[in-house]
Amino acid sequence: MAKDFSKNLVKAYKHWEIYVHENQGYLGRCVVWCKRKDALDLADATPEEQAELFLVLQDLREASKRAFQPDWFNYSFLGNDTRHLHGHFIPRYAKPKTFEDILFEDKCYGHNYKTDHRNGEKGSSGMALATPAPAASAAKPCLYTQKSRRLFKE
Repeated sequence: MAKDFSKNLVKAYKHWEIYVHENQGYLGRCVVWCKRKDALDLADATPEEQAELFLVLQDLREASKRAFQPDWFNYSFLGNDTRHLHGHFIPRYAKPKTFEDILFEDKCYGHNYKTDHRNGEKGSSGMALATPAPAASAAKPCLYTQKSRRLFKE
């Protein structure tokens, strides 16, 4: 990773690492990062990486259910900005959710998630984006990281 996200590390596996995403516009949003340095495309993942990825996603889903009770999950492996094999785990919420006194509202629930949300702005479609209270997208990811680490130990 170009940036140092080590402070957001939740759990390391043999082939994958889970990081809390620094933008928590979607409460519990994480990045699943392949540890193999030359990994680029999901279709090129080794059989071991593929098998472990499903275990990682299942663990992440169950930990998120315990922590935040999301209504749905989105999984995205795009690679448009960062040319390395990684995925985005995005919990989705039908109703507003409060965590650590911050209100999170997924205004796009039931539709594709948006990643360009910032304090109530609208996306290119003109649709209101998932917007937490203004402090949430700037909230310290360590709050989520600490809680997420505990969840993996439960």
